[in-house]
Amino acid sequence: MKKWIRFGIWLEEISSQILLGFVVVLVFIAALTRYLGTPINWSVDIAQGIFVWVIYLGLTRHGGKTDTSGSICSSIGSTPGYRRC
Repeated sequence: MKKWIRFGIWLEEISSQILLGFVVVLVFIAALTRYLGTPINWSVDIAQGIFVWVIYLGLTRHGGKTDTSGSICSSIGSTPGYRRC
């Protein structure tokens, strides 16, 4: 069972790294083609969609390690004009 869990974690890490690299390539291509005068608008839309999935993968990966609600509440609580959590 632990072998499958480790495989799932590895697969999650690799897929998020590959998708993030793909986002970087798409945004670079969009910027380059816009500079050359023929923009490819769909590449930015695809990159935004993939970036959302990278965020979801990162949240699931990080969610199992620590509880981040304490750090979020402390940063919001230290902002002027907000109540403490």
